[in-house]
Amino acid sequence: MLEEVTARATEAEARARDAAEARDSLVSSFDQLKADREWMCDHGIGHIVGTILDAPENAAAVNELKERAREAGFKAGYN
Repeated sequence: MLEEVTARATEAEARARDAAEARDSLVSSFDQLKADREWMCDHGIGHIVGTILDAPENAAAVNELKERAREAGFKAGYN
């Protein structure tokens, strides 16, 4: 009986250790995703959008998009 209890306790400890490792890995991944998201919000998105909108090869499409937005009643936008 004692051997059975010991075996169950050992198995439970192993599962708890595995769960803790998985949790730590997920927390680390989540923290990295949060940091990446914050960087994108602070730096990346605006720069990427600005670069796309300012690219000479996109000028006609951007102008058409702005015109259609104005026609649809939007007053603010990319200038």
